[in-house]
This record gives sequence, structure tokens and C-alpha cells, in this order.
Amino acid sequence: KEVGIVKQIKSSEDVSLDTKHDIKYTGGYSIDGKTIYLDEHFPTILKVEGKDIDATKTIGLHHELPEKWMSDNDFEYPYAHEVATGIEKRYVEYLGVTWKGYCNEVDKNLRKVYNQKLRDSPTSLDLAPYLYCRDREALKEIRESEEEKLTSEPDNSEK
Repeated sequence: KEVGIVKQIKSSEDVSLDTKHDIKYTGGYSIDGKTIYLDEHFPTILKVEGKDIDATKTIGLHHELPEKWMSDNDFEYPYAHEVATGIEKRYVEYLGVTWKGYCNEVDKNLRKVYNQKLRDSPTSLDLAPYLYCRDREALKEIRESEEEKLTSEPDNSEK
């Protein structure tokens, strides 16, 4: 009995991690799904309950597989985010720390990142989370950062 047909095979082999930009929500992904962003000011290693937790893996996992891929396949952002958070939670617990301890450490750093003025937001950042949350202030800051970058780049059109 046939259960279903696989339409598309997705791979994370061509996905890269970028920690050189300002990301208002700490982590995110590019519109094309090929770049996972982690804010340059967010620690890559979190100290949780005496253990070192690699945030590039935990937050990267959250954004890379379920959230981006599910939203690509026409799932609404909130559902994709919920699934991604569940996978992140299970992974964190597998690493031997509690979800509460992990969230406390992430939230502490997330607040610091969110409260900083953006200077260098990537122009390819997928804005779905910001649009869904109707975070007008963050969207304004992201757009201003992108505009500043575009206006400060040298004009190479005359070459």
C-alpha cells in the first residue's frame, strides 16, 4: 500500500551559518533558506546548568530545518515556529539540560540583543517572524539598517 509520494528532497548541506550581522530576534534565516543567521552579539556558547551549550547548533537547528522548510511548504509561520521550538526543546534536553534553564539563558541574552540598535542587518533576512508578530519597531529598524547599507555602498554602475 502506498502511503505518499515524496515531492522534494531537502538537504542542509548547502546551508551556511552567518554570525557577522545584527539580528533583532537573535536568530533568523535568509529568504532563500541558504543562510542561518545568529546575531553577532549573541554568545555562541551558553553556560546552562554547568554545561556548555552550542547556540549555533540549538538555534541553528530551530531555524534551519523545521521553521524555514515548513514555511517554504506553505505552513503558516506560527505552526512552523511551534514545531521548530519543539525540536529545539528535545535537542536541548538530549544535551542534558532542562528546557527552563536553557530558556532562561537564551532569554537573558535575547533581551540584550533585541534592545541594541541594529547597525548591520542582512538584506536577505526573511522578515516573516517580524511581520507575523507585527513588530513595527523592529521592522523599521531593519529597513533603516538595510537602507543605510545600500546608500553607503559605492556606486559601481559607472565602470
